Amino acid sequence: MATETLKNNSAVNEAVDHAVEVIKKMRTMPGFSAEKALEEYWNIIEDAALESHPWCTICGTKGDKKNPLTLDHIKPKVQGGSSKPDNLRVVCLRHNDEKSGQDRAGAAKRR
Repeated sequence: MATETLKNNSAVNEAVDHAVEVIKKMRTMPGFSAEKALEEYWNIIEDAALESHPWCTICGTKGDKKNPLTLDHIKPKVQGGSSKPDNLRVVCLRHNDEKSGQDRAGAAKRR
């Protein structure tokens, strides 16, 4: 099964452009924090992704309170993955947690 990324999602790409502009403005403000800027970027992208793609790309669930939808890095950041749309997908929390556990196990084996 091919991994469905957000690369061609126009709402997400517009959100990326918007987030970049927000961060440019934030950089000129006193007390600028790169951590806060990254958090703002992520929140803008996540909101657009979940609104425009409201189902898990693995199982198709719409998500609920016990198993909400999340934004997932296909290639984890700790392995050099980016937060660009071509490395992001929407998955339910259960699948995100399963993948995160596999990623951690794989990282431990590589050490």
